[in-house]
Amino acid sequence: MLNELPVIIDKPGMYLTRNGRQVQIREIKEGSTFRAKGTWRKGSRHRRNYDIWHESGRYMAVGEHAMDIVSHADHQ
Repeated sequence: MLNELPVIIDKPGMYLTRNGRQVQIREIKEGSTFRAKGTWRKGSRHRRNYDIWHESGRYMAVGEHAMDIVSHADHQ
């Protein structure tokens, strides 16, 4: 269950995904399961992509995914 996983996303800021991509979490919203909202880029010329994550860093409800957030960007 997602709520049994440790909290990774604890405040707005820069984070790293399992595949090494940087994500900027801009908001953590109360009242929803996937409450961390942020942006990431596919490359320097591409538009920013907007997505949501669970506070545990999970990108999807079931299983691990390359876009799971695994750490703060300054904890490399």
